[in-house]
Amino acid sequence: MTETPSPHVIDADTLSGGLKPIRQVILSLGSNLGDREANLQGAVDALRDTPDVVVVEVSPVYETDPVGGPEESGPYLNVVLLADTTLAVEMLLERAHAIENDPVDLIETLAQRIADLCLADRRVTATAVTIHKPSAPITVPFDDVVLTVQRRAGESL
Repeated sequence: MTETPSPHVIDADTLSGGLKPIRQVILSLGSNLGDREANLQGAVDALRDTPDVVVVEVSPVYETDPVGGPEESGPYLNVVLLADTTLAVEMLLERAHAIENDPVDLIETLAQRIADLCLADRRVTATAVTIHKPSAPITVPFDDVVLTVQRRAGESL
């Protein structure tokens, strides 16, 4: 992950009333396990649904051979993602690791995890996380499934 702060672009911090720089970040994502395409799409979708992160562009998917891993490792599918964020790089990395380390199938679970990450910041007292899912394995025709989770600090599930 690389971070480029732009001294000319700022965003109002609604908690402190101060201004925060908008940073441009580049993330490299890869998957070599299970449904590799679905894993990458899930990671991109989860980052898009992360508060204070705006995905600007995603590269085409490309395949690479594994390097330095176990012998049985299969080829990787990879993408590079460009995003704008007001998050500190440490918080963005924490959110990316949460997405990477524990993939989920249910948008409800993903929304709760993102809310938990937001509320882990002591400056945050409440959050609303909205997840859009334009496709799902259901038999009823639809255009979009939307779920919003609203939580306050100290509330249990």
